[in-house]
Amino acid sequence: MTIRQKLRLSILLLVVAFVVSTSTIAYTFHSVSQAMVYMAAVNYTIRLVFELSFLGYEYQTYREERAVVQWQSIHRQLGQHLATLAVDMAVPEDDALLQRMHATHALLSTLFAKLTAQEAETEAVRLIGQNLLLRSNVLVADAHQLAVVSNRTIATRMHILLGILLGSLGPLLGACVFIGMAHRRLLRSLAALHEGAAALGQGHLTRQLHVTGHDEFADLAGTLNTMAEQLHMDIMQRQHAQAQLQQYAQELTRSNADLEQFAYVASHDLQEPLRAVVGFLQLLQQNYQGRFEARADEFIRHAVEGGMRMQMLIDGLLTYARVGPQDAAFTSTDCTVVLTQVLANLKVAIEKSGAVVTHAPLPTVLADPNQLLQLFQNLLSNALKFRAAAPPTVHISAERQEDTWRFIVRDNGMGIEPQYVGRIFAIFQRLHTRSRYPGTGIGLGLCKKIVERHGGCIWVESVLGQGATFFFSLPHVREHNRNSVEEGNKTL
Repeated sequence: MTIRQKLRLSILLLVVAFVVSTSTIAYTFHSVSQAMVYMAAVNYTIRLVFELSFLGYEYQTYREERAVVQWQSIHRQLGQHLATLAVDMAVPEDDALLQRMHATHALLSTLFAKLTAQEAETEAVRLIGQNLLLRSNVLVADAHQLAVVSNRTIATRMHILLGILLGSLGPLLGACVFIGMAHRRLLRSLAALHEGAAALGQGHLTRQLHVTGHDEFADLAGTLNTMAEQLHMDIMQRQHAQAQLQQYAQELTRSNADLEQFAYVASHDLQEPLRAVVGFLQLLQQNYQGRFEARADEFIRHAVEGGMRMQMLIDGLLTYARVGPQDAAFTSTDCTVVLTQVLANLKVAIEKSGAVVTHAPLPTVLADPNQLLQLFQNLLSNALKFRAAAPPTVHISAERQEDTWRFIVRDNGMGIEPQYVGRIFAIFQRLHTRSRYPGTGIGLGLCKKIVERHGGCIWVESVLGQGATFFFSLPHVREHNRNSVEEGNKTL
């Protein structure tokens, strides 16, 4: 039985018990009240009969007119009262007594009339008086009998009504017992659910909720058990996946470290023989240029240029491999100081290109100063290199984010085509020929690696022919208060 059905049944039992009990009590009070009224009427009848008998005796003794008047008045009242009892009779068993009392009452009237009609004291008068007293006593006895019968009948009815009243308490008692059992069942189920939910909340997902029965609580317990089992399986799978992911991450970290070490060692070891090859080729070019045919001079020149490009690539690869955990720890770094050093390093290139480099007040960040210098220098070098026909204009600013600073390096150069935006941060990726724009193609890849080592990210937005804007993020230093960016620009 469901909880809703139990509640409905409990309410129905309570309503039935209340209606039955209320009706029985009302009927009981009505019967008792009616019986009390009837008993009062019976007692009044007995009093009138006694007075009538006494007045008859008094008249026979003293022969006073007053007694006659009073007897007739009492006799008339008794007749009216007996008629009322006959109409409003509460006990049907009293009908025979009432009829006999009516007959005796009428006979008393006849006898008293005969008695008052005789003036002299004769034997006939004496017999009529004795008969009158006898009939009066009979009326008194009948009145007492009426009271006894009425009391017995009313007592029987009261016992019956009391039994009905006690019987009507049965549904009420049954409703109370049923509600008590349902309440106990609900409390037990709620306690089990509360205990189980607390255990689930503490992470004991393997614990089962035990709620017996076939109601909503049992269904809820089954649902919670199923949910806990599913959660336990999901958590176990997630823990297994996390363990595998951690293992893969460790293997990847180790592999990256091995690759970086290999690149560093390989690049370093390649420099010495490459330097020897380039050196001998340069000597050959210097000492024997013009002694061979023109094609031989061109081959020597190409070999020297190829060797020098190889040296540049190896140097770039070494620089790229050095960016890693073995570098200096992060410290509070003033970006304005770093940018000043970068501008000093690029002074010749800036003056030669006629560039104008401006910057807003820059914050203090948590970074490696040497790598931050390399980052700014590579971005500025690209802006100076890939310029348009107009003199280069570069502006550097910073915006405060939640836990980071976002740096913006904006130029008015030639811009980047949309299909190449995702490729420019990969190493050895070039968008132009070496003859037009010399370089190794490692600069922006190095910028990406530096920014990612600092926990940030770098991206570019550009429209071909309208310049490019590079964005990168770095963590800020909370204890420094140099993170407010003022209005206006500072021109160098």
